[in-house]
Amino acid sequence: MAVNGKPKNCPKCGRIYMEVGRKMCLECYEKTLKLKLTVFEYVRGHQGCNLEEILANTEANMPLIRQMIREGYFDNEKAQISYPCIKCGAPIFYGKMCVKCFRKLQKDIKVSKDAIEAREKLAQYVKSAAYKTMGRRKKN
Repeated sequence: MAVNGKPKNCPKCGRIYMEVGRKMCLECYEKTLKLKLTVFEYVRGHQGCNLEEILANTEANMPLIRQMIREGYFDNEKAQISYPCIKCGAPIFYGKMCVKCFRKLQKDIKVSKDAIEAREKLAQYVKSAAYKTMGRRKKN
C-alpha cells in the first residue's frame, strides 16, 4: 500500500514527517489532542469561565482555543468563551469579526460594487452611438 503524503517539517517541533491528513508530526498531534482534552475538561468543570481563565489554567494558547471554538468543541457546553474581533477587538464567540465590523465590511463591498457597476455603465455609454452623436451639429 502506497502512502500519498509528502515529507514536510512539523511546524511545532521541526521534525520531518509524512503529511497524511494532519498538519504536524504524530507526536505533536497527540500532544495537541491531549491539550484539547485538558482544555475541554477545564471548561466543562468551570462553567462560565472566560478565555483569560482558560489560558491561565491550562497550557493552551489563543490559536488553539480559536481552533477549538471553530471546530465546535464548546457548542454543547454552557461556556461563554470569547476572543477579540480581528478588526476592532470586541469580544466575539464565533468567526473572525464581530457583527458590527462584518456589516460595515458588507456595506463597503456593496459601495465598491456599485461604483464598479457605475463605471462600467459609463464606459458602455461612452462607446455607444448616442454619446458619439450627442455633441455634433448639423452643417449648413
